[in-house]
Amino acid sequence: MKVFVPQSFFLTKGVGVHREELHSFELALRNAGIEKCNLVQGIEYLTRGL
Repeated sequence: MKVFVPQSFFLTKGVGVHREELHSFELALRNAGIEKCNLVQGIEYLTRGL
């Protein structure tokens, strides 16, 4: 199995309000300007010096 190590990351925020949770999530992605990005869930540990 190949291990991928991220070289960079960014933070953003967005707000979406709708009665359906999935639609509000989509609206929040659009509001943040990242609706066309691939989202990857993971746990990252940042060490000193990064």
